[in-house]
Amino acid sequence: MLDQDTFLIKNYLLGLLTAQQRQELERRVNSDTQFAEELRFHRALFAELEHKDMLELKKMLQQEESKYQKPPTNRWPFWVLLALSVGVAIYWIFPSSTPDLPAQNPQPAEQPANEPPQDSKDAPEPPKPLADASKFTPNAAWEAQINSQLRSATTDSFALSSPLPAAVWSISKVNRVHFKGAWYADRDEAELILTVFNNRDAQPLLTQKTALRKLHERLDYDQHILVQQGAGLYYFTIEDATDGTVLKSGKFTFR
Repeated sequence: MLDQDTFLIKNYLLGLLTAQQRQELERRVNSDTQFAEELRFHRALFAELEHKDMLELKKMLQQEESKYQKPPTNRWPFWVLLALSVGVAIYWIFPSSTPDLPAQNPQPAEQPANEPPQDSKDAPEPPKPLADASKFTPNAAWEAQINSQLRSATTDSFALSSPLPAAVWSISKVNRVHFKGAWYADRDEAELILTVFNNRDAQPLLTQKTALRKLHERLDYDQHILVQQGAGLYYFTIEDATDGTVLKSGKFTFR
């Protein structure tokens, strides 16, 4: 048997021949007895090797599987738990149907007798209304007066430490403004008038007089006032009650 014929038979059994080569080989099997015998020998040999290879492969797989195989456990509780879980899920997803009842007029809930009134401290506070933008618009006349006073030397004898220029405070239930300063005047006592205005008109919101006494070559001024008008821009003046001279002008804002 030629090596070329053996190679041809092996490729035939492995399915590597073209359709034309396979037809030529089959015609030769019908005409060449020796070639046909050689083909039967190699086919039987291939079958035996394939069976042996399959056995070896199966054995190897069994050995590998045994390394990771866990000992058998009682799986009955798992299936019981699974069945119970499915039953509970069905119960919640598909609740038992009940016949529709005729609609009834809803009855108002009865109020418990002698129920104490709700404490106003526990009641939620109403939302604060949005501030009006016009309440924060600077007033041109007031701004001019404050700027001219900053450039003037006539009021240098009165020093105001609070509120600071253009002070801004957060709005609260009790809006108090602290006015504090010192007046270096050649007198033993004096009286000042504090007046607060809004940013829209010249009508005073409040006016308050305060008596001062001289202490260490100066008259100290310390006063708290309550502003109840809410958020907005406010202007103020501090003047000498004797002759109405404006000693200080300024502004502050509540937001």
